[in-house]
Amino acid sequence: MVQQAKPADGLLQLCEKPVLVPTKTVRDITDNSNARQVAFDKCAARLRCLVWWINAADHKAPPAECISDGQLK
Repeated sequence: MVQQAKPADGLLQLCEKPVLVPTKTVRDITDNSNARQVAFDKCAARLRCLVWWINAADHKAPPAECISDGQLK
């Protein structure tokens, strides 16, 4: 039986929802837009790391955001 390594727990978590404030001013719209973008960027980075992990057999170097202090996150 072949045992497969499990990806890091951080890669298996669901993406976080952005924290949105009630829209009352133009600033709220801008803040909500920024919150959505940050949440999307974090989710996309996690997905890139997970895809790299799944394809690790290809011996490709991991994306920079997947590495912290020389170790995979």
